[in-house]
Amino acid sequence: MARPLDTMIDQGLLATASSAAMLRFTLRPSGETATAELALTELCAAFVGSVAQRLEGYRQWPQPVEDRLQHWAPPGTSDLVLQSRLNQLMLALIETLPDRLLQSGLPGRFTEEYRRSALRITQRIAQARRWTHGVEDDIFRKDLALLCLRMVPCVSHVVCRHSGIPRSTLLLPRNLASGASVRVLLALRDRLRPLIANHVHPEMIDRFDPAGREACYGLVSALLRHWPDSEGLVGASWYYDRAISDISPNLAYLRDVPARHGALFLDAGASDEATANAVSRSERRRARVEDGTYRPRNVMMVWPRRALLEHLPHFSATQAVV
Repeated sequence: MARPLDTMIDQGLLATASSAAMLRFTLRPSGETATAELALTELCAAFVGSVAQRLEGYRQWPQPVEDRLQHWAPPGTSDLVLQSRLNQLMLALIETLPDRLLQSGLPGRFTEEYRRSALRITQRIAQARRWTHGVEDDIFRKDLALLCLRMVPCVSHVVCRHSGIPRSTLLLPRNLASGASVRVLLALRDRLRPLIANHVHPEMIDRFDPAGREACYGLVSALLRHWPDSEGLVGASWYYDRAISDISPNLAYLRDVPARHGALFLDAGASDEATANAVSRSERRRARVEDGTYRPRNVMMVWPRRALLEHLPHFSATQAVV
């Protein structure tokens, strides 16, 4: 006999979904029609259903889905209406999250991570915090992908499943000259995808520390066992640059830990984005940029599957949600 849902899914996640449903009812505009509710249901189904297409990254969705989103929250509408529509979308996705997570078969340890994220998003909406850039807001896009199970929360970071290494990165002169490209190709046996890619989430920064990062690696190792086709973990950031160990030694662990356990690194070039990210939380790094003694560069960390699993041999995915 099948067990009731509430005996299989964490009570905290069910409570969060219930809170989201009540908040959506409270915030629903007066006079909202049944047609609007149907449009929202269909929009949620379109987002959730498109995940099966193995989309890369988290920002872009199939054009028909993007068109539905634009119709739901059209450009040029008032900010009040826009924010309300985006909040309704997020809350509706949280309402159905327990059941969809149950059906996903993800390892059971991820239930708590999704609960934390769903609670964070619900609280954000209750506090009337805006999605600053509307439908293009980066946090909105990350949270949307997370609630659709396209991204997976892993303590300090969020991760995507269907990622890879661009050949353009392997062909950069610095990587060819240093032999880094050859080392990566050999380590991955020429399989540049699929890789699990990690991304920083600004609203998970409270767990961005050595303990949180190590816990993140543990969850990634569980995902690697759950997804045997994944070749390893990849991520690109200014903080993987070797120069950071001298400029910001408190962040040296971000490169040093993977490097000690078999991770490889590719230069991904300097950019305005790398500079903006590097100086956003540090006056010291900003001063070094301004005096010309530091030029932030993005570096891609590539941690092959076998090496990462050898670093964390005791994490397993034996306990699934189902």
